[in-house]
Amino acid sequence: MTSVSAVFNDTIRQPRGDAPGRPSGSSGRMRSILATREGWIATALLLTMILSTVASVDRGRWATGTDIVYGLAIGAFVVGGVLLHVRVKGPIALALGLVLGLTVVYVQVGHLLPPVEDWSRLARLTARGTWIWLTDPVLREASAKGASVRSATGALTSVPPLWTVGGAFVAFGNGAADFGYRIALWVQQGSSGKAVTDNTVFLMTIGVIAWVQGLAGAWGLYRRQDVVLASLPTAIVLGTNATYTGDARAPFAIFLITLLLLAVTLNVASLQRRWHALNVAFPSGLLFDVTVSSLVVICALALLALMGPRLGENPVSNAFWEYMGEQWTDMENASNRFFSGVNNPQKNSGAGRDRLTLSGPVKLTQRIVMTIASAEPEYWRGASYDVWTGKEWITSDRSPVTRTDKQPVIAGRFTRREKITADITIQQSKSDLLYVPDEPTTLSVSYRMYTASPDAAVVDFSAIRARRPAIPSLRYQVDAFASRASAEELRAAPPDNPEWVKRYTQLPDVPQKVRDLALTLGRGRKTAYDRATTVEQFLRRYPYSLDIKAVPADRDAVEYFLFDSKQGYCDYFATSMVVLLRAQGVPARLATGYVTGTLDPTSGQYIITEEEAHSWPEVYFPNYGWIAFEPSGYRPAIVRPEVPVSGTYAETPDCYEYGYSTFGECGDNGDPSSLVGPITDDQSATFVPGSLDFAWSAAADVAGWVAWVITGVIGAIAVGIGAYRYGGDYLERRRPPREAVLHAYWQLTFFARLVGIGPPASQTPMEFAASLDQRMNDAFTRPTNRFMRQLRAAVGPPTGTPEVIAAVYARTLYGGAIPTDQERRSVEETWRSLRWRMPFAFSTRQKASR
Repeated sequence: MTSVSAVFNDTIRQPRGDAPGRPSGSSGRMRSILATREGWIATALLLTMILSTVASVDRGRWATGTDIVYGLAIGAFVVGGVLLHVRVKGPIALALGLVLGLTVVYVQVGHLLPPVEDWSRLARLTARGTWIWLTDPVLREASAKGASVRSATGALTSVPPLWTVGGAFVAFGNGAADFGYRIALWVQQGSSGKAVTDNTVFLMTIGVIAWVQGLAGAWGLYRRQDVVLASLPTAIVLGTNATYTGDARAPFAIFLITLLLLAVTLNVASLQRRWHALNVAFPSGLLFDVTVSSLVVICALALLALMGPRLGENPVSNAFWEYMGEQWTDMENASNRFFSGVNNPQKNSGAGRDRLTLSGPVKLTQRIVMTIASAEPEYWRGASYDVWTGKEWITSDRSPVTRTDKQPVIAGRFTRREKITADITIQQSKSDLLYVPDEPTTLSVSYRMYTASPDAAVVDFSAIRARRPAIPSLRYQVDAFASRASAEELRAAPPDNPEWVKRYTQLPDVPQKVRDLALTLGRGRKTAYDRATTVEQFLRRYPYSLDIKAVPADRDAVEYFLFDSKQGYCDYFATSMVVLLRAQGVPARLATGYVTGTLDPTSGQYIITEEEAHSWPEVYFPNYGWIAFEPSGYRPAIVRPEVPVSGTYAETPDCYEYGYSTFGECGDNGDPSSLVGPITDDQSATFVPGSLDFAWSAAADVAGWVAWVITGVIGAIAVGIGAYRYGGDYLERRRPPREAVLHAYWQLTFFARLVGIGPPASQTPMEFAASLDQRMNDAFTRPTNRFMRQLRAAVGPPTGTPEVIAAVYARTLYGGAIPTDQERRSVEETWRSLRWRMPFAFSTRQKASR
């Protein structure tokens, strides 16, 4: 019995040797591919596959300058084809391609050549300078010394340095040496344990990867004609990029469709070459028919793969992370140190990525993220951010500090804190981020803290990460000190902040309207606590909505939220509060993580789902540390006592009851006129509370998917019919006469089989045509019902007979005759007349069988 792997290899992996009739050598293989229509189709499919993958890498926003991958991938593909066309051995050609790729990437990333738009001007300057240097010794010497010469009028004229060919080479060499020094410095800093923010080597790395994709694609297609070799580097890049970015649907669909179509195309082309060598007749339009049929099946499979259910756990992945998780994480830590300037583009807010962009609408599910056993509900912080750019948050803490479970996180340093203990179990997650309440002191697992510098004493951190991701789960215990400071104590906090806190007051160029609003809100508030609560209450009047438009590219996100959209979700509320406080000189940062979920009375644990993902501001108070505030109106406010007693969280009012994808409408939080200053006069700085205009239902999502699927299917059918009707006629006109006749007869038999009246093996072409003609005559002459009579009248009887096609086919195939143009036109017209009338013969067959 033939195994499944054998069938796959026979379909996907073509033989390495030369097939009969195929030109020998790599250049011969390439010419044989590009000389056919199938070869150009395969080339287009492979380039589409490669470019879709490098586009997903560029869209991942890893670093500035990743758009070089497009040109490198295409250039490598062309270079690979050219090198394989040259008469050199395959390994030598491959090595030359790799060396050339390294050189091109080095030159491009190092900016060793001027911009393309300056080449013409610099070429003229270089030619002129070189000519002067060769023909005028006086100017040459003056230029070298920077001296002046006397012109024809007697005036002294300074001679600038001449642009010469030699000078261009010297400048190129100096640039290459400087770029090499940057790489050496990158290696030195990374090896010494410091975080390196220079992304030069990273850009070189992805540039080389893009080059290898194009070169391997040309090698696998033109030399080996092997889909696996041609697509393997692209598959690895796609999988790696999707693992970190989570953006895999569209690139995966394109990759899957192009991969399978490429396999079909190369397999059909291989069979056709063998049939040609063995003088076996086959339909000339076989490739078109097989490709169209395969495209429908492949698109259906891709749609099912994208919409179908996914495994919650992968046993292979679980085993890998269970036994190799720490080693892999150590390797990732080393790479993160060398590439600390590279962004972490993970989309899940709970993943603690290096940046958080204020974007458009989001969707939250009821997937359980973690369970927590704790006596008190808390805010479970995963990461914090200190740098605001006007559109996104970035953390400047890039230096990991490794600690064991025996070592403290940070020694207790703040007053009015109460010790709490939480037992946390994180469910299946690719992230290694640990969630902690407020000020953690000890953890029961080994971990890494991310700080501003590994050399200084740890006084602050932005995130704590485990030694491995939570696959299949990760359980740990954390001891922490939660703030129980009262409002009176926070008001009395000293105004002087430590030096390390100053980075939490920095702002970019904030629009003047935002600064004016901050000054208005802070007017009359003498303490940082009063300013914070004023901003908090002001923002809680804005409606909460997950279904919002993205911030325009030319707008500041906070200004757009406060004065234009006037609605958003937690990222917008927390960011606005931090910016408004920093504009008043109050140190604040943005924290992300989860709020306390639903208490399970059976287990006594809090169930945290993805719906509890949250971001909130934290304000620093000397002696009391970071204090959380809640500007999002749909969350219950954090209530602190006025006098120094044990702090507590407010009970959740009924109006804040939180359900799946539904938010209630909360009551008024006060009259906007209670805020002092010109807010009552400036309507742009106030907001009239409204209902929370947000409703997502699972039924609506399903209906939307169904509508898209139905629309896509109808569109695909329409495109397929149009392509068959007009594309088939176009291909027929381009076929040689002999192939056109053979293809017409193949279509005649193919359609006859579809309606159940195909030719038996014992019939000759003329006998089959005669029997088909008889059935067609019976179908259009026999008595029938009124509907069929009207349908036959609308269609009309055929204008030709199948014998016309069969006669020309027999003379062409068996007699070796070349059909005349008149015979070809007669065959094509007869077939176009018969193909839409053959289903009527099927009804005749059914009646006869009864």
